[in-house]
Amino acid sequence: SRPDFQSFIDGNPVSSKIPDGILKLLTIFVDPVYTGKVRGYDIKIDFERRGPSRKKTMYTILTLAFREEIHFDINIKREGTLGMLANLTGFKDISLNDSDFDSILRIKGSSESAVRALLMEKHRRDALAGLFCRHKYMGMDSKGFHYEREGYINDYSEVTDILNDMADAADAFRG
Repeated sequence: SRPDFQSFIDGNPVSSKIPDGILKLLTIFVDPVYTGKVRGYDIKIDFERRGPSRKKTMYTILTLAFREEIHFDINIKREGTLGMLANLTGFKDISLNDSDFDSILRIKGSSESAVRALLMEKHRRDALAGLFCRHKYMGMDSKGFHYEREGYINDYSEVTDILNDMADAADAFRG
């Protein structure tokens, strides 16, 4: 059964206007999307099927938008094995000269100086490091945070924890 995530979202998804029986029938063919607000941030909970028609895999995608978009391209992901190999071959990400932070995250951006200025404050780096260490499938771009994991997450507390952690990290970028 599919949970109704609306119980902890302030907004109103389109699906809230559809009777339960019809909604269950529709979700066999269409993946549900929930939108709303968590702590004042626009969020989206999306369930998406990907892959060949006979072997589709379900993904859960959680998105939290910054209140104000960052005005340059930035992409932050967890440092992984491929990133470490890329560094050995000369492909470099933006380093902030903070060895603990740089070893956890891989940062790309359209302006190295703008990225450095954005992440100059230690509380911002700490917020990002904490978020990415707690949630393996986290990413950040100029619009906000996104979490994408294979499978259907139907545990309210897990989704709530991830969204609240995203909101905590987004708070570090306000003002």
